[in-house]
This record gives sequence, C-alpha cells and structure tokens, in this order.
Amino acid sequence: SSTVREPDAGAAQERYQIRAALEGLASKLAASKITDEDLVQLNAYNESLMDPSLTDVEVQEINRQLHFHVYLVAGSPLLLSLMRLLWQSFPHGPQYHRPREESLAEHRQLIEALGRHDSEAAQAITHGHIIGAIPYAVTPPENRGRPKQPRKQQSHAHASEIVEGA
Repeated sequence: SSTVREPDAGAAQERYQIRAALEGLASKLAASKITDEDLVQLNAYNESLMDPSLTDVEVQEINRQLHFHVYLVAGSPLLLSLMRLLWQSFPHGPQYHRPREESLAEHRQLIEALGRHDSEAAQAITHGHIIGAIPYAVTPPENRGRPKQPRKQQSHAHASEIVEGA
C-alpha cells in the first residue's frame, strides 16, 4: 500500500535532491582541475558499463567508481566525505533501477563538459542526471509502465502524491 511507501519515497527524493546539489558542485569544481588522464579513466568506466553481460552488482560498482572519480578530481576532502555518507544512505546504490542507456548518455555529456572545462555545463548536466533518477527511486517497479501524470515543476507535493502520481 502507498501508506507504507510514503516515508521511503519522501526520504529517497530528499537524498536525491541533496546528492544533486553536492554532486553538481563536485562536477563544477572538477571541471577546472580535470586532466586528460582523468578523462581517459572516466571514459573507460563509462565504456565498460556498456557490457551487457555485467551483473547488477558490477554495474553498481563501476558506476560508483565513475562518480567517485569525479568527486576525487574536485579536490575537496569534505565533499568526498559527504558523498561517501550520502551514497551509503541508498540501500542498493543511487542508480539502482534506472535504465543503463540513460545513465551512459548522461555520463558521456558530463565527460564532454568536463573535457571542455565547462564548469557550469558540468554542474547542470550532473544536477539533471541525479534529479532524473528520482522517478525511478520513488515509483515502485510494478507501477513503472503506467503513463506519468504531469507534476508542477516547483511542487511541494507530499510523498504520497508523488508515488500515486508517478
């Protein structure tokens, strides 16, 4: 029932919003510091995620390595610590139910922005990448095939409305 999901959906959405803000900052900071070697490594992680034979656990680990590489390049030990704590708050990792192709395309856009040292684009792409995962986090798998009803952009909806409207 949705009453059981309400706190989980609200908490999940909040974690993604916090992660979007912090990870967007990490990407912004990383853009001015990234090296060619870092870009090669990020592309290697993203390309390895294309392997259809990977298990869910392997996908999660490679995705984690890609994201944490950006955090490391950002050069902020405090931000890195906050991101570790935040990732631990996701039971199966933050991208658990998201279509892999969607993440790969957004990773490519981020890597391209980082390669241009475009801090604003890197921040915006990252923010969108994380916020884009919210519907997968708050919508139960059995409801994912249903058409989504539009929500207001700046909605302060209750978690029960988000779950039921998704």
